[in-house]
Amino acid sequence: MSGETALELADRALGHLDGEGQATVTSERSLMLRYARSAPTQATEIDDTSVHLLSLRDGHVGGAVTNRLDDDSLRDVARRAADAAATAARAAGGPGDHPGLPQPAPVAPAGHHGFDEATARIDPAPGGEALRAAFVVAAEHGLEAFGTWTEGAVQTALASTAGLRAADRVTDAFMKVICRDDGGRTGWDAQAAVGAAGLDPEAGARRAAAKVGPEEPVVLEPGEYPVVLDADAVGGLLEMLAWLAFNGLAHAEGRGALEQRLGTRIGAPSIDLADDPSAARTWPRAFDLEGVPKAPLALIEGGVARHVVHDSRSAARAGGGARSTGHALAPGRSPRPGADEPCAGRRRRRRRGRAGRPDRARHLRDAAVVPQRRPPAAGPVDRDHARRDVPHRGRPHHPPAARRALHGLRPAPARRDGGAGRRCAPGHRGRVLRAALRQGRRLPAAARAGLPHHGLSRANPARGADTPREPGPLGRRSPSPASARAGSASRR
Repeated sequence: MSGETALELADRALGHLDGEGQATVTSERSLMLRYARSAPTQATEIDDTSVHLLSLRDGHVGGAVTNRLDDDSLRDVARRAADAAATAARAAGGPGDHPGLPQPAPVAPAGHHGFDEATARIDPAPGGEALRAAFVVAAEHGLEAFGTWTEGAVQTALASTAGLRAADRVTDAFMKVICRDDGGRTGWDAQAAVGAAGLDPEAGARRAAAKVGPEEPVVLEPGEYPVVLDADAVGGLLEMLAWLAFNGLAHAEGRGALEQRLGTRIGAPSIDLADDPSAARTWPRAFDLEGVPKAPLALIEGGVARHVVHDSRSAARAGGGARSTGHALAPGRSPRPGADEPCAGRRRRRRRGRAGRPDRARHLRDAAVVPQRRPPAAGPVDRDHARRDVPHRGRPHHPPAARRALHGLRPAPARRDGGAGRRCAPGHRGRVLRAALRQGRRLPAAARAGLPHHGLSRANPARGADTPREPGPLGRRSPSPASARAGSASRR
C-alpha cells in the first residue's frame, strides 16, 4: 500500500462510491507449508491487499472487489458495485430487506489479545521445525505424517457513509497432523493459536499417533450406548449447532432448531455454551464485517437456550427488538441461503468444570469412545488429505471448496482397426485433449467425437475416489490459508 494505512485506503475507496455504502480493506500476509508421507510437498506465501465496496440502493445491495489500488481501479470497482445494486433494485420492483448500514459504535482500541508480533513477521523457520517434530514422532511409531502448517497476519479496515471508521489487526497459526499406518488406519490432531509459539507440534503428532490403533473400529448394532466424545468429536457437534441452531437468519425464518425454544431447557443443567471473543484460547476480533463490536454472548446457560446470533439483516427480519450481535460474516451479507448467514461457530467456549477427563468418564466402564469425527467415505489418500479442514482466513464462512482432477487418465484401449478410421490428423487428438486439460474444462461433444476415452470409468466409479480434495485455509485465500479475493474481509 506504499505507506498508506488500511484505514486510509478504505477512506480513499469510499470516496469513489456514490450513495450509501461501505469500503472493506483486507491486507494479508500468510505462509502455508504442506507435507505428505513425512516429507514437505509445498510452500505457499501470500502478500495481498483487497478492497471490497458495498453499495446500497432501496434496500438492495451490490458489491465488487479488486486488489488493484490505484484510483482508476477503485473508481471502476465502485461503479460495478453501484450498478449491481441498481440492477437488483430494478429487478425486484420494490424495496429490499436490507435495513441500512449500522450506526458506528465504540470499538475498544487494542481491545483483544489477537495479535502476535513474532507471527506477523511470517518467518518460515518455526514451520520447518514443526514439520521436523511431526516427522520424528511419526517415525517413532512406524507411521507416516501428512498435514498442514500455516501462519498469517491480517489487517482489516472498514469505512462507511454512516460514519464508521474502524481498523483491526490479527494473527493466527494452525497445524494439522495426520498419522497413517500401512493398512490405511489414521489418527489426526489439529491445533490453533494466535501465534506460532502457541502450537506444540510434537504433542499434536503424539496425539495423532495414539489414535492409530491396530484394531479395526467396532461396528455397533442400532441401540442406545453410553458415549464419551473427545474434543475433536465435540467440535463437530458444535459446528452443526452453530449452523442449525444458533443461525439468526434460520431462526428468523422458522427453520432453526431453536424455533420457539429460546428460554426453554434443551440440555443437561451442566451445559454452558458461549460465543466469547475474550476467551484466552480463541481467535478474537474487535468487530464483525459490518463494524459491530464483538462482545460475549451466552448461547446456552445451565442447559437453557438463551440466544441466537444475528447480523443487521437477520435482526431486521427477526423483528421484536432483535439487534445485531456482531456476527456478520460478509459486508451487507449475501441473501443466498447459507452463504453468509450469521453463525456462532467461530469462538465457542465450553465451561469444562473442574474434573479432568479420567474423572468425567470414571463411571462409564463400557462406554463407546469417539476420539474424532469420521471423515467421508473414500480411499485412504482422499479421506485424510492434508488440506482438509484447514481454516479459511479471508472468508471463514465459506466451506473449503472441493477440487478434483478433470480426468483420471488411463491408457486408451487398442483400436481394432489399427487406427485406419481416424477422423482427424495424427496428433490432433492429443493436442485438443491437452489444451482442454490446461484450460480446466471438458471437451465439447463435437471435439470429443472419435477420441479414445480418457475420463473416469462410469462402470467403476471407485476410480478417482482417491483424487485429493483441495480445501482452502482459515482466514486467508486458497491456495494458502488467506483472506478472500472475493472481498469478504478479515477472517471470521
